[in-house]
Amino acid sequence: MGVERFDAVAYDTVAAIVNDLCCVGALPLVAAAYFATGSSEWYAEQSRTASLLDGWRRACEDAGCTWGGGESPTLPGLLAAEEIELAGSAVGALPAGRDPILGDGLQAGDEIVLVGSNGLHANGASLARMIAGRLPDGYATRLVDDSLLGEALLAPSIIYVPLIAALMERGLEISYISHITGHGLLKLMRSPAQLTYRIASLPPVPPVLSFLAEQAGMDAPAAYSTLNMGAGLALYCREGEGERAASIAVDMGLSALLAGRVEEGPRQVILEPVGVRYAGEQMQLGGEGSGSA
Repeated sequence: MGVERFDAVAYDTVAAIVNDLCCVGALPLVAAAYFATGSSEWYAEQSRTASLLDGWRRACEDAGCTWGGGESPTLPGLLAAEEIELAGSAVGALPAGRDPILGDGLQAGDEIVLVGSNGLHANGASLARMIAGRLPDGYATRLVDDSLLGEALLAPSIIYVPLIAALMERGLEISYISHITGHGLLKLMRSPAQLTYRIASLPPVPPVLSFLAEQAGMDAPAAYSTLNMGAGLALYCREGEGERAASIAVDMGLSALLAGRVEEGPRQVILEPVGVRYAGEQMQLGGEGSGSA
């Protein structure tokens, strides 16, 4: 990884934290950093350190929160001297008069809006490294849009906090929010409610994700239960509010579409455009079920 791109890794770390936090309707106030290294010499290369700090700072600014310090332990024996491990935490607050969004109001008839991703969103990095390692040109492999694989993998994740803040400010009734990361669109049914989630339209798949799925030999059920496949966030709105929510997202420079709806029925996810249904044991996010066509 080029020294100058540690900013992207730091940015992704913050994005993963605050995007999870805002799913309950809380807006981040403070984010704390955890930078563990195998040796304090990691910080001796000033341009690398500056890149790391800049990425974390910019992500906090984009999320509207303060960087509240953190820890930078040295862990020889646990990490190699050239390695760094990034993690963190955030504290947020619900806007005045708002209850937490926990899914207890989710019901049949709610509309599902999918807000677009712009790439990996920090999920699937191990798969990406494995694939790059067996390609003749590695990270310099050209994708169909003429971008380089390495650059596409480092595209900073979208931070959705400003969108959630805007939706709440405008009074939309949101019954649930799901951050689409590990397990892909299985995350549509993260709520334990016994409901069916039917998707009639899907967003375009970023070229880097199509490439990874193809190189890994994934069929549609496996790909859509592993990677985000172009959907970074799912919003569940009351009937008739989905188009408005999608329009607000588009006005903010994001891609979004009214993709489907919640129905009475068994707990399952149906992705009509790709002929995939996830049900039964596949709905357990801790399992390995990859779906069925």
